[in-house]
Amino acid sequence: MKTRFLSFAIALVALFAFGNADAQKANPKISNPDKADVVLSGGYNSDGSYTICVVYARVTGCGNASSVEAQLSAVVDATSNCSNKGQNKQDPTKNIPGQLIDVTGPPQPLEATNGAVIVQNVCVTIDGGCKSTGGNDWENGVTINDVQSLTLLINGKPVSLNAFLDQLTF
Repeated sequence: MKTRFLSFAIALVALFAFGNADAQKANPKISNPDKADVVLSGGYNSDGSYTICVVYARVTGCGNASSVEAQLSAVVDATSNCSNKGQNKQDPTKNIPGQLIDVTGPPQPLEATNGAVIVQNVCVTIDGGCKSTGGNDWENGVTINDVQSLTLLINGKPVSLNAFLDQLTF
């Protein structure tokens, strides 16, 4: 009886270990990076924030997953532009240069086929990060000086998009 139970327990452990093997093998990367068709876009929004999007990218190496979760992460050098709604119009906006802002966009589920996923419209928005201690009357914007790194996260695993940063204008 003990031998049967022990054999059953070992079989279960082996089953779960092999079931996770494919997930551990996943090594997402840009498909054919020398000829990669990666399209990025970026622009300022009406609220003063700046949004960067992966318009299109083909990522391979997703293992046998039928779906993945994609997020876009950016590290930018920016100037935060902070002003209070009650501030007199003649008063200048308070600019805070040299802010290193590290932000990750919301997760987006995507369908994967044969270890590849087409990433479309996965975005991250950067704002000035202005904080108010006595309410929320602060308006904030951001002026992007430089994008230091741009990373696509596929199920939490990083895929660098730094080779494609020249597509962005500020």
